[in-house]
Amino acid sequence: MQRQIDYISQFGTPYPTVTAWAAVMLELVGGVFLIVGALTPLVAAAVVAQQVLTICYTNWFKPPYLLDANGRYVGGYEYNVALGLLALVFVVFGAGRASIDRLFRRNPGDVDDPDDEPSYA
Repeated sequence: MQRQIDYISQFGTPYPTVTAWAAVMLELVGGVFLIVGALTPLVAAAVVAQQVLTICYTNWFKPPYLLDANGRYVGGYEYNVALGLLALVFVVFGAGRASIDRLFRRNPGDVDDPDDEPSYA
């Protein structure tokens, strides 16, 4: 964990210890939530914010690609953009049918409306 804190602090990120712990917790707990489909739009929005902040603080000055023409790692931001766009898809469309979020979703027809009672006149 100290290596990640040192890496983050070299870019002048505010509160590097808090930032590192928040990133680790989001990636571990949020990753499990995304796998099972719980609180998907909320967790995915947090991932989008994390990826935008990661690009803004650590990768904005590098070229967009992870590898250069010779195959050497240069640490671009294309992976962060891909993760952010994937999370944005989850924000917009949700988790889908096989998710825990689907168990707690109410359909408009499930609400008991007293005005919808049949009249026998």
